[in-house]
Amino acid sequence: TNALNNIPIIDFDDFDLAAGSLKQIPSGYRGLDWDNWYVIEKSYGFGMLLGTVSDHNVSFNGFGDPCSVSSTTPFSVAGFYATGVFRVDVNVLVESFDVSGNTIGTSITTLGHPSGGPTPIDLQGGGFDDIFRIRITSSGGTDAGLGDYGARVAIDDMVVSGSGI
Repeated sequence: TNALNNIPIIDFDDFDLAAGSLKQIPSGYRGLDWDNWYVIEKSYGFGMLLGTVSDHNVSFNGFGDPCSVSSTTPFSVAGFYATGVFRVDVNVLVESFDVSGNTIGTSITTLGHPSGGPTPIDLQGGGFDDIFRIRITSSGGTDAGLGDYGARVAIDDMVVSGSGI
């Protein structure tokens, strides 16, 4: 929980994973539906280790493809931390959608080198309140010398509020 305003933080540390293992985040986790999100134990290395803000797990977009979180009831996302897993200068596009599927918020951030650690993505006041879906798309970037396996992004400590979260 965010100590300043008592908003829940999804840190993915409630998954019990063996060192270096991963699993797909199931629908229903924290009252939300997750699409193409995985959680991994940070000892996997690379940007996963560098992108872990909380204790021992971090999430990421599978295969570098877009990932999303949705709900049948409105929720809000204040922000999260993001780190390029294998590339420097990865672009992160965050979009939010209303109940009809219309885009109501957009944020674009370019991440630095993974060794610089997580970049805060602040979504407050930008159309990310009372949404029904958020989509994160990563693209671009160049090999950071960690093996170039695409524009995957490690995501941790997502600040989310809403009914049932």
